[in-house]
Amino acid sequence: PIISTSICNGPDYYSNQIKPRMFCAGFPDGGIDACQGDSGGPFMCEDSISQVSRWRLCGIVSWGTGCALANKPGVYTKVNAFHGWIHHTMKTNSHISGLVIQQ
Repeated sequence: PIISTSICNGPDYYSNQIKPRMFCAGFPDGGIDACQGDSGGPFMCEDSISQVSRWRLCGIVSWGTGCALANKPGVYTKVNAFHGWIHHTMKTNSHISGLVIQQ
């Protein structure tokens, strides 16, 4: 679950290291977390706007202290903070096709 920025920036957690384009997620007691090698991976959120369950990309695994430690949840990049840049970049580069690699 997502942990509030005020808690995550507290002295028992990350002491004001969490910036506006970041969020924390995990369990206060630890146990389940992203870890080394997971960076760049997705953090998915369920949309409850409609009656149909939909999932969207909310965050990207960024960093943390250790793995699954108490009071040291994973830190994620907020995807919506970069929505404009993503949209502009995808629109600008829409003519680029994929690269086919022969096996």
